[in-house]
Amino acid sequence: MYNMNIKNENFASALDWLVQNKGIDGQKGLAEATGISANTISRIMTGKVQPSDATLRVLADKFDFNMEWLRGRPGQPMFVDKNHHECANTHESTSADIDFYHKALDNYSKMVADLRKDIEYYQQLVLDKDSTLMENNEQVISMRSQVVKLETELEHIKTTLAAVRKNYDQQVETIKLLQAALAQYKSDKFPYSTGVADGNNEHVHIATDGE
Repeated sequence: MYNMNIKNENFASALDWLVQNKGIDGQKGLAEATGISANTISRIMTGKVQPSDATLRVLADKFDFNMEWLRGRPGQPMFVDKNHHECANTHESTSADIDFYHKALDNYSKMVADLRKDIEYYQQLVLDKDSTLMENNEQVISMRSQVVKLETELEHIKTTLAAVRKNYDQQVETIKLLQAALAQYKSDKFPYSTGVADGNNEHVHIATDGE
């Protein structure tokens, strides 16, 4: 249990400290600095009412008074160990930050793992594609080789055909020369045309015994 009289005494002590150390102008200045009504402060200072936790909380938050001391709890210092309080807050903040970064690290680790899986997948696709391209390339090389072979055979056929055509033309020319020579030979050996001798024989008179 808190001593209610001590609450009022500690409130008054807090006001005295503020007047001496913070330049607070008495009850009026405390009312202006905290927003606590001047009437409430006056009633607390005269012992007519005891300060509520809400009123004490304003003093504690505004001027770093120890809330437990204001409540009259024995053995409590007037002020909060601010350095300890800040260290505690810092520790809590650091712990929260560590938890946050641990979670963020876990999330990024999962993202990295997923990205690695994607990379492996696409690398396999590339390997498969390269393998297919190599197979297709081999087929293309084979087809090109066949085309070159066919082109060589075609050139050979063309050469052979040209030789055959040339030989044919030579034979035709030879035949023409033979025909011309034969015609000349006939003309020289047989100057008369066929049937001329038979016509002359019709006019030859052959003598008989009766003449």
